[in-house]
Amino acid sequence: MWARNPQEIDKRHTRRQRQTADKESQCWLSASVATELALPEDIEVVTIADREADIYDLFAMTRRERSHLLI
Repeated sequence: MWARNPQEIDKRHTRRQRQTADKESQCWLSASVATELALPEDIEVVTIADREADIYDLFAMTRRERSHLLI
């Protein structure tokens, strides 16, 4: 589970200059990896996400077989 830090400074004006690892978007990549590591290989994984997960890095990352995205 992830939640935005309300104390964090607004960084919208620099979002195109920053790498994904430095953005909130990284939470989707980290959660995907953590989920796959926590579950046995024979379990099918379906990640359901909102439009904030509509990022190239998430679509392009290597996922195990039977791991799906629903954005």
